[in-house]
Amino acid sequence: MLLILGNVALVLVGAFLWFRRESRLDYAVPDGGVNPKVYRLLERARRGIFHGRDAVRFTIFGIDHENANQLRPIARLGWGRASRNSEVRFRIGEGLAGTAWLTQGYIIVARVDAPSTDTAREENEKLFNLRPETADGLSDEQLSSRALIAVHLASASGQFRGVLCIDSKDAALVPAVNQGEEFWSAVDQLATALAAALVDAGSHVSISENEMTATDDARLFQLKVA
Repeated sequence: MLLILGNVALVLVGAFLWFRRESRLDYAVPDGGVNPKVYRLLERARRGIFHGRDAVRFTIFGIDHENANQLRPIARLGWGRASRNSEVRFRIGEGLAGTAWLTQGYIIVARVDAPSTDTAREENEKLFNLRPETADGLSDEQLSSRALIAVHLASASGQFRGVLCIDSKDAALVPAVNQGEEFWSAVDQLATALAAALVDAGSHVSISENEMTATDDARLFQLKVA
């Protein structure tokens, strides 16, 4: 009896450790680096906007170093593969992320209520203009998303910073437009804060110098960072 209880305890401990490993926050820093404030903002949004529900995943896409015409995940909070291990890539206009890349100033929303994984794959391929190989690579977890949100992230000067994607397995967590003014306002504010905090891994910072005055041994000048 003690042996059985001991084995059960080991299984429970193993399951607990596995769950902690699988559900831990993705703090792995991808190439180019991501400001830690980004993760704090995402954690706060999950607790505040989505009431701490595990059904929600946040992913930030940035320009791929190897191909400037496509996006790759650079930060993730929630279920699914860690951003640095994800092989998904979206071209301009492809997927919800690629659509938001082209659509500044709007929140892109999709609802998918497919009865099966195969049907969901077909619907995603059509709705999001996916290449067949991209659609085939979507995980069952991704295909279980019922409400999806994407927002173009841009700096105050209009420079592209990335795309925020929010996937929810529970459609009820994303209210209708006429019933969720506070919700949609919070998503918009999150996007603004992320754009300000995000270190853009896809493009270089532009710094311009303008001399204001100078003497033989001293200079006064101003810098503009964009």
